[in-house]
Amino acid sequence: MTAILAIDFHYQIIVIADCRVSWDPPAYRPQDNLQKIYPHGPTGIIGFSDSVPVAKAIASYMRDHTLGKPLPPSAADIVSDIRRDAKAAYALLKGASAGKLELMYAAPDYANVSFAAPNATFASNLMIEMESPDFLPVAQADAIRLGYAVQYPMEYIRLNRNNLLNYGLTPEGRKFQVGIAIGTFAPALAKYAPTQVGGLFTVGVATATGHHWYPYGPIDGYELVIRDGRFVQIDHNTGRAAILQTVLEIDPNKPQPGGIVIDTPEI
Repeated sequence: MTAILAIDFHYQIIVIADCRVSWDPPAYRPQDNLQKIYPHGPTGIIGFSDSVPVAKAIASYMRDHTLGKPLPPSAADIVSDIRRDAKAAYALLKGASAGKLELMYAAPDYANVSFAAPNATFASNLMIEMESPDFLPVAQADAIRLGYAVQYPMEYIRLNRNNLLNYGLTPEGRKFQVGIAIGTFAPALAKYAPTQVGGLFTVGVATATGHHWYPYGPIDGYELVIRDGRFVQIDHNTGRAAILQTVLEIDPNKPQPGGIVIDTPEI
């Protein structure tokens, strides 16, 4: 099961995603080292839920058809490009390989900046959700919820978001706001999971001037860190480490159940 939660903070967007992928059938085999959210464009973050093979096919198609092309005039144009490429890639899939896929794209629009202050830049934030097979862009208000994050009550998301808004308007408060937001939203996602979840989350923060990345952890001897630009899970109990695989790296035909699997108690 996947949980991705993107929260609109007006001057930035915080995106939180779990790392678990479940291979089933023939038997339930969890794997806790898949990265599900990525930078996309100068200010955006893209993520996916549901079928890993479909996500890989679309990501490969998008990579091959955007390489070397100029930056679109706006983040809104990137939305159109994502839909075009996702539809084209999905149409190439046949039979059982054409499973369900949800996409999200969250981005301050670099072509639509309304106000720039020393500590924050305000732009038109795009909060877009798409679903196979048509991938019609659907704008969301306040938050995007993919996977079991749909169970997270929107009123709680808005309340916690509003309580944290002011912190991000000072340099000192920016890191504090991000830390508290992650600590507020990430653990709560496990509460709404129908099955066991790993409990470590990748976090992206999209602003009108770029994106920043953070790990969420540690938990019960496990930690997620960033090394050389990659997320790495560490098991401090055994000393083992596992680099999160990107969707382009993972092989859906050869699951790796031997990777680090983190079991967390039910909340």
